[in-house]
Amino acid sequence: MSNKLNIRAQADRARVFNILLESLSDGIWLWNIACGKFDLISHSAQSIIGSDLDEYNQDPEKWAYNIHPSDREGALQAVTQTLFETHHINIEYRLANELGKFRWVKDTRKLIVGATSEPQHIFGTLVDITEQKQKNHILEEAQLSYMVMFMHHPNSMWVASCPEGKILEANDAAVKHFGYTRKEFCHLKFCNLAENEESVKDKTQSGFTSNAATLIKKNGKHTKVIITSADYTHLGKNAKLIMAIDITREIEVENELTELNKRLEERVRKRTQDLELANSSLQDFAHSISHDLRAPVRHIRNFAQMVMDKSKDTLDEDSRNYQGYVIEATNKLSEQIEGLLQFSRVGSKLINYMEVDLQKMVLYTMDQAKYQFPNQVSQFHINQPLPVLYADHVLLEQVFANLFSNAIKYSSKQPESIVWLNYTDLGGYHQFEVKDNGAGFDMKYSDKLFNMFSRLHSQSEFEGNGIGLVNVKKIIERHEGKVWVNSALGEGASFFFTLPKTLENEELK
Repeated sequence: MSNKLNIRAQADRARVFNILLESLSDGIWLWNIACGKFDLISHSAQSIIGSDLDEYNQDPEKWAYNIHPSDREGALQAVTQTLFETHHINIEYRLANELGKFRWVKDTRKLIVGATSEPQHIFGTLVDITEQKQKNHILEEAQLSYMVMFMHHPNSMWVASCPEGKILEANDAAVKHFGYTRKEFCHLKFCNLAENEESVKDKTQSGFTSNAATLIKKNGKHTKVIITSADYTHLGKNAKLIMAIDITREIEVENELTELNKRLEERVRKRTQDLELANSSLQDFAHSISHDLRAPVRHIRNFAQMVMDKSKDTLDEDSRNYQGYVIEATNKLSEQIEGLLQFSRVGSKLINYMEVDLQKMVLYTMDQAKYQFPNQVSQFHINQPLPVLYADHVLLEQVFANLFSNAIKYSSKQPESIVWLNYTDLGGYHQFEVKDNGAGFDMKYSDKLFNMFSRLHSQSEFEGNGIGLVNVKKIIERHEGKVWVNSALGEGASFFFTLPKTLENEELK
């Protein structure tokens, strides 16, 4: 009865042992030194080595064959070492499974001796560490990449401990920029580099920071930098990764630019004074023309007309023609003097920007143009409603008045004058086209249109003083716009101009 109980107890212990053995994730094995065979290889161990107990016992050297050739010598040396050591021996190697795929394993083994101190067994565990090895490899590559980037980064970089600020590591750029050897640099504290300790003392505190500071090189020269720092772990301890971007030259660009701007502002101020003086002189000149020239010209014309009226019966035909030439010349001179006065007023008048209802202005100006030519049948067409914009009301009205007047005048040989006003919104600009069905002109002479007193048609064909388009160009350019023309002889003309919306956008902000 006692034997049966002992057998049963042993069976229970064996069953519990097997359950515990198979519940372990680590592979367990037991090598019998005397027999030269495995007494035990757990299922976990079998899944790692790719063979069961019987296969290995049939060929005990199979384990060595499955070790990666590069790792085999070290693993076999560890096996030999196990026979002479009483402590645990740990080795890592690559072992091929039944599919021939190598996996990294951690093999921990210990010698078990008997009562007579004779080696009896080697007990070992196997752990699949392939995933851990892969992670370590990725981490090592990342660390290597980081070190390469850190060491060869063009900006100065170093690692400082928190909160002491002791420099633990520095890259090549930092060592070179500050003039220290690497050993010297790594014996400094961050504050040793600063002209003002207050400007850098928060750089070893937690978080991300960035600001400007003045640092001192080994030779005592100052360098302006932008310091950026962020939390970093160095060898398991809290630290700061710090980068210093040298902006010394940028500050010197900036200083030079400031000085250049000062000189430029002075030149602009002087030029403005000169321009104001020139405008004042132009005003004086216009005043002189209006008072000193207009009156004498008017007197010449009047006296010539009086001679013509009183002596028309006694003057011969040549004398009457001469008097007519004088009167005609004085009339022409008066028109040119008036044109000069208009041009001077356009050039010297300050731009008075205001909100202009262009639809209302244009309709009024079209009516005025029709009244100017009562004997000419005229039609006006507008392609779409016109916008409200910002401009000098008086000067802009003068632009449309000149263009409408010209359009009717140069189409007066037609049975009916037709004038089109086409508006286009170009996003940043308003564009206008004033088109007529008049005489037109050859575009090779277009550069003469906007020159003072320059005309493409004779006075006898179409009257005018050659000032109107000059004033149009001047007014549009003072509004920061552009003027151009397109025409063909006998096919009418189209005058284009633009006005920017910049001022409108500024008003809307």
